[in-house]
Amino acid sequence: MLMVGHGADQNPTIEVSKALAEKWKGSEAAIYYVPEYYDYNEVETFEHVVLHVQQAREGYHDDYYTASISVAIDPNGARMPERIKAGKTTINGVQLAGPKAVEDGKKIMEFRTEAAVKAIQKLLAENKL
Repeated sequence: MLMVGHGADQNPTIEVSKALAEKWKGSEAAIYYVPEYYDYNEVETFEHVVLHVQQAREGYHDDYYTASISVAIDPNGARMPERIKAGKTTINGVQLAGPKAVEDGKKIMEFRTEAAVKAIQKLLAENKL
């Protein structure tokens, strides 16, 4: 099962999974790409509807979704001490310094995990694995 956590990695991963699936056809080996793990549109919908987060894009390659996951795992991973010192604790107008960002990051990780598990279960059932 192949999954990616960055948009630019999707197409190469799809190509690799197709090439290996063809190469391994007829053998006991199988490979599948799981796009549901990184479905950015679904995550944005989850952010809006469930977490009530509304981002105002600031023009950088940055988003609350990714940063809140980093904060939930390790605040230093989002450079929180440096952000606090510089007075820049928001991303796209959404606050990162506080318990909501940590909780949102955990919920986003859970959402992505559930989406991937359901997709993998479906692949396994469809392919009788």
